[in-house]
Amino acid sequence: MMVMRGYFQKSFLDKISEGYAYNRIILDENGVPCDYEFLEVNAAFEKQTGLKCSDIIGKKATEVLPWIQDYSFDWIKFCGDIALNGRDEKNKTIFHPLSRWYKVHVYSPEKYLFVTLYTDLSKDEEIFHRLNDNSQDIIFRYELSPVRGFTYVNNAAASIIGYTPEEYYDDPDMCLKIIHPDDRKLLGDCVQGKIPLHKPIVLRYIHKNGQTVWIEQRNLPTYDTNGNLIALEGIGRDITERKQAEDNIYNGYVRESAINEILRLSFKDLPIERLLEKALNLILDIPDFELENAGAVFLVEDDADCLVLKASHGLADPLLRKCARVPFGKCLCGRAASTEKMIFADRVDECHDIHYEGMKPHGHYCTPLRFKNQTIGVLNLYVQEGHTYSAKLEQFLVSSANALSGIIARKKAEEDINHYAGMITSLLDSIPDIIFFKDVKGVYMGCNPAFTEFVGRPREEIIGKTDYDLFDKAFADFFRKHDERTLELLQPRHNEEWITYPDGRKILLDMLKTPYRGPDGLLIGILGIGRDITERNRAEQALLKGKLIAEENDRMKSEFITNMSHELRTPLNSVIGFSDVLLKEIKGELNDSQKKYISNISKSGRHLLELINDILDLSKIEEGKMELQCEDFDLNSILSEVESIFSPQAAKKDINLQFVLSEKIPRIKGDKIKIKQVIFNLLTNAIKFTPKNGAISVIAKENDDNIIEVSVSDTGIGIPEAKLEDVFDPFIQVDASTSRNYGGTGVGLSLAKKFVQMHDGKFCVESEVYKGSTFTFTIVNQEYTSQSSYSKQ
Repeated sequence: MMVMRGYFQKSFLDKISEGYAYNRIILDENGVPCDYEFLEVNAAFEKQTGLKCSDIIGKKATEVLPWIQDYSFDWIKFCGDIALNGRDEKNKTIFHPLSRWYKVHVYSPEKYLFVTLYTDLSKDEEIFHRLNDNSQDIIFRYELSPVRGFTYVNNAAASIIGYTPEEYYDDPDMCLKIIHPDDRKLLGDCVQGKIPLHKPIVLRYIHKNGQTVWIEQRNLPTYDTNGNLIALEGIGRDITERKQAEDNIYNGYVRESAINEILRLSFKDLPIERLLEKALNLILDIPDFELENAGAVFLVEDDADCLVLKASHGLADPLLRKCARVPFGKCLCGRAASTEKMIFADRVDECHDIHYEGMKPHGHYCTPLRFKNQTIGVLNLYVQEGHTYSAKLEQFLVSSANALSGIIARKKAEEDINHYAGMITSLLDSIPDIIFFKDVKGVYMGCNPAFTEFVGRPREEIIGKTDYDLFDKAFADFFRKHDERTLELLQPRHNEEWITYPDGRKILLDMLKTPYRGPDGLLIGILGIGRDITERNRAEQALLKGKLIAEENDRMKSEFITNMSHELRTPLNSVIGFSDVLLKEIKGELNDSQKKYISNISKSGRHLLELINDILDLSKIEEGKMELQCEDFDLNSILSEVESIFSPQAAKKDINLQFVLSEKIPRIKGDKIKIKQVIFNLLTNAIKFTPKNGAISVIAKENDDNIIEVSVSDTGIGIPEAKLEDVFDPFIQVDASTSRNYGGTGVGLSLAKKFVQMHDGKFCVESEVYKGSTFTFTIVNQEYTSQSSYSKQ
């Protein structure tokens, strides 16, 4: 029986002229219609669509009609809504891109299933709909009588305004719903004839999603036989993008104008607080952003980690007190400062640390003010609670913050410049030297009181004048000549000038003139500094005269020493010679007393001769006549020779004498005799000033950079720290009592130091009283010429 019923049903369906399709809706994992399956179709469906039953039964619509997913009208959603909700959509005109047009009836016999009945439209209707529905402009007919409502809209109306044609047809108030409330009067004036109907008007339509769509609309009226307006046919073009572009251009102009006004504030002589208030008001007045009429500007001042409220608008008194100082990291402003990033909040949340009783709901844009990679403040603006973040607003605030940062930095720089300018002016005014500034043309730009005293005029009568306005032509020519030379060479120039004050005083000036440039490196003019060196000149002349007298005395002293030394050496040689002859007992034997006396005469004579020779050497060195007789020699051999000579002398006083030599010391180039004499002099002093049972060590080694170092250390009486420099002065003993106890003239160390200096070496001493002394000298192992001589300099 069921088979027969199915047969008759299929036979009946194949005979009707309407296309028939029985379908099952398919849902995705969220329960949303995403496709449907063909379950049954009739012969008329195959004929009208060109789709074969055998090719589509059991298949999905997206497989059979792949274009359906990208089609402007969401056919799957439309049919799914009917299948799920059991609605019945009758006699509705639907576009279908199978190269044909259909009037479709869709209904749902049970949930998840739906039936579509297709009727092929006539050729004229097809042409009419094709023309209208292919149009990108809205085309409509709105009946005013007898029944008010839309009787036709094309697909563009659905895609542009968001409502389906069926929604237009079913709602008689759709005309009021889709027109913006502020534009309904304009449309009413048009219908009432207050505006010519043929004239285009611009209306704001409300999209189904709530957005505003701008439509430029032309209306064609239809009248009945009595001349009554019964319908409007119209065409509307979507000009939203054009209007948005126009608005963007205008709003961009307004924003740029505001930023330019902010930048122009920097040229006004205003306190920083007043300037920030004006800038804040300019920002709050921008019309296209949904800003509350409230905001604040914070700056970093004395504390580098704290914001100080400097300007505000529309803030409650409790907030002004609580936000007077905001540490970095606290509340939204502090977080913007510490993170160096903009903070946006659409409501008062847990990050909003500062509260007060009665505080209204709000949001914030907190923008850090940055200059040269440092946070110098924060710009805080208020928005309504629930405000939607705006990238354009953020961009504008960043631009405004950059402008403000530059202004703040400039104002602070101006304050610093004024501060330092005042300091410099005070400093220049306190300097007794003459100071002045000129431009490249010789016009005075500034001066200090010392210069005004010299000119005999107040500062205001000097600035703006030239030398020709202030001095006679001869002086002016002289000054201008030196100025031009300084500008030509672009280098500082010194010259000494005798000048005469208005009261007749004459002084000698040491005048320095130097070119000076601005921060951009461009030449500005000349800076002149003149110092009174009259007294210094007199002192220098006195010193020069004293120097000449001292040099003459030194020459006479050296000449006297040389002559006396030669006069003393002749009889001393005779005394020493005859003493040696007597000691040899050539003329007869001597008793023990005679031998002792004659031996003392010989030793004293030789000691006196050595002293005279030392004095002669010292005199030659001071006169620059001493020359080095350089040769290659082995330092260790000299030290071994010295050890053999001084060991007996040390043994007499039970002194432990040690020589520490290094086999790595190379042969050196120098005056062998003078180096040997340096070591002799040091060891003589060491044995002389070291008590019995003491110790003396001689250490020789090679340091880095080819430098030979020799040190002589003893455990003697030591030298007071205040007297260390005196030991190298000739004829000076550290202490008179020391001289009496130990003897000597003090020439040995002075001569030793000068011999070392002749070898480009260094001589130093370390000593501690009652513990001993260490004398160290170095010699640079390099090539010397036989003509090398020591200069007194």
